[in-house]
Amino acid sequence: MLNQVYFDTETTGLQTKYSNIVSIYMELVNDTFDRLDSYESFCSLRPGVLPEVGAMLATKIKPSFLQKQNKSHFMMVKEIYKKVQQWTPSIYTSFNGINYDHELLRSAFYQNLLPVYAEQFSGNLRHDVLNTVRATAVFEPGKISYPLNEKKLPYFKLRDLCDANGIANKGAAHAASVDVADLIALSKLISEKCPITWKSSLITLDKNKVEEIIKKETFCTFEAWYGKVVGFTVSWVLTHPEFKGYEICWDLKNDPDELLGILDDTESLKEVFNSSPKKFRTVRTNKSPLLLNKSYALKIDTYKTIGMQKLEERAKKIAEIREKLASRLSIIISDSVKEKQDIDDQLEVTPEEAIYSGGFANEKDKKLMENFHDVEDWNSRVNFIGKFDNPHYSFFAARIIYEESPASLPKDIYNQIHRLIAQRLFSEEKQKFQTLKEVEFELDQKYAKAEESENKEDFEILKEIDSYTQQVRKNYEVA
Repeated sequence: MLNQVYFDTETTGLQTKYSNIVSIYMELVNDTFDRLDSYESFCSLRPGVLPEVGAMLATKIKPSFLQKQNKSHFMMVKEIYKKVQQWTPSIYTSFNGINYDHELLRSAFYQNLLPVYAEQFSGNLRHDVLNTVRATAVFEPGKISYPLNEKKLPYFKLRDLCDANGIANKGAAHAASVDVADLIALSKLISEKCPITWKSSLITLDKNKVEEIIKKETFCTFEAWYGKVVGFTVSWVLTHPEFKGYEICWDLKNDPDELLGILDDTESLKEVFNSSPKKFRTVRTNKSPLLLNKSYALKIDTYKTIGMQKLEERAKKIAEIREKLASRLSIIISDSVKEKQDIDDQLEVTPEEAIYSGGFANEKDKKLMENFHDVEDWNSRVNFIGKFDNPHYSFFAARIIYEESPASLPKDIYNQIHRLIAQRLFSEEKQKFQTLKEVEFELDQKYAKAEESENKEDFEILKEIDSYTQQVRKNYEVA
């Protein structure tokens, strides 16, 4: 059993391509949750990056505290990468981290010319405890206590889950170290009270094992949306023809007989494929899905009513028509993807957003990245700009030097980076990154709420964000 690295980040915002990690806590534990090692760090705000007001209010981290740190974002990300290397191989465990914290880490590695998938490759795996605790609500109800929303449905916020289960909170919410302590305690509770679900969640961390299970067996899994967690039982049909890691399955609460007469009718088959409620389900093998034996179908009322015998009969029918069904669906799906790509191709993609679309770095660029980090003199690092086959890497090299040693950059390159940041900051349009217009508008709204509620702590944080924002405006308004 691999050790686990429990980790949490605090950031400048929610947009994973443009927000930055300002605080991280990582704790290495063994399979009995005993602490082996830890790492904690804070860094200063990156030049030209505006934090989201809501994010700073949630974490209670003040800009003045961050600006006193003698560690830049670049320096901290390098430290994180070295720690990942030191602890490899491990299971990187988070709460809603597959969609957020891991994406932030990957963006940080990518934008600092480090291997993007460091926490997933070289024997490392990823585990999202949010998926696991949701699964307990579907397949092992009553063993874990859940907070309830106004509709009397369970919801899954880490701090509230800990409160509901009597896990002591040893500090402020949204402090990375506190959230990690809570997460470890919650994980230990699940492993004790729901051992089958916990063990199943660890077995399916390896995408290759997930693919093997999906293609060989009828299985149970779940989806979560709009506050609901819904379990379902499916049988595999095909691998997505365009997107690696997407497995398309038939939901066995639906009779496959409806497919028999339309296998040669493209429009009718397309209609069923896109139907709502869904009849075809997609399982992402690279998102650490939790899969359980088909016997767990009988814990879900819909499938219990159908009965295991009929579910197995339906799975057998899918197997009989799978080859032809997969062939027809493959064409439908590919055509749909091409239509979307034709639209996306017309949109401008920023270097930050090209993290996946650009593919893996070639061997030449990998070597240049390694050399960039090996060189200690910033003036020498300037020579790497323009040498990469992928121009995005040259942009990131220039941006790093702009932040770390601006005097080392040739004047024309410095001005290009400075003007680009200024253009983003002063944009009047709605953007994925934070603009001065958006931050100043949100400050006005939050000021009013803080005054109304007489929240002195929030008011002081808002004053600091305001002051920092005006300083950024002053630094870039003449660019």
